[in-house]
Amino acid sequence: QEDTNCEELLRAYEFELPRELCGRFIGQGGRNVTAIKSRSNTRIYVHQHPFTSKLKICSIEGTTEEIRTALELIRKKFPLHAFPNLTLAQVNAEPMHYPGTITLPETLQLRLPDGVTCDVVLTSLVTAGHFFLQQPTHPTYPSLARLDQFMLACYGQGLDTPPLPHPVEAGIICAAQVCGGWFRALVVAPSDENEECDIKFLDYGGYMTLSTSLLRQIRSDFMMLPFQASECYLANVQPAEDDSVWSAEACATFEDLAQGQILQALIVGYADNGIPLVHLYRVQGVSSVFINRELVNRGVARWLEHPL
Repeated sequence: QEDTNCEELLRAYEFELPRELCGRFIGQGGRNVTAIKSRSNTRIYVHQHPFTSKLKICSIEGTTEEIRTALELIRKKFPLHAFPNLTLAQVNAEPMHYPGTITLPETLQLRLPDGVTCDVVLTSLVTAGHFFLQQPTHPTYPSLARLDQFMLACYGQGLDTPPLPHPVEAGIICAAQVCGGWFRALVVAPSDENEECDIKFLDYGGYMTLSTSLLRQIRSDFMMLPFQASECYLANVQPAEDDSVWSAEACATFEDLAQGQILQALIVGYADNGIPLVHLYRVQGVSSVFINRELVNRGVARWLEHPL
């Protein structure tokens, strides 16, 4: 119990530091920042801002009182009247020990446009009728590779990044370690013992069960880019057999038709849970393959007319 109480006192306070002030902030040989750390008993890190080279992110870790002392020392070094661009305003919303139950913000989820076709790529396959798409021509898409690099740099260099609070709750957005990288994920369902969690990857799609030890609290500056993966159902098709389970052959056929190329997607409706129903087209020169219908033609799906 004592460990938990100590843990709950720890917080992380992050603010944006203009790049031109970094040298003065750190000091020759780290003298200035070392003095602040020593006098306030905090840990201070300066790292890259995920989306602009004009700013850095400064993280202060300690108790509320220790962080307050550090901020006072920084403000004394950088008076507001002389350095109005250094506001010290907090950019992370929550204490280190508890990120809060973050439900998926509507504005953060990149959606497929209604009423028009758009370029997409298949990034994760759940079944032949359930998958995730990215929009490679969307203006925010090029920032995803940079975000991946920054998250790996932040979580992969052995810093004491805070774990998720226990008990882990469904609906929390976190950073998840898999395949040598760290990626944004949503906790879908924690196990009863909280040792494992079913998670959904928000930028690449797909579901996975991971050990809770591989999950970390997400930094607020890693929440600026819209989530890139759109979860979709394939419209107007159902499994060829009556057991309503997609066969391995159907999944392999769909993957063969859709994987590794830019497709055209068109929303034709929405399922009861709000997930879009889409038509997918593979464009080949002047002709195109209607993937939904092609699955039926190949005998691995049946056509289904959705009620209007």
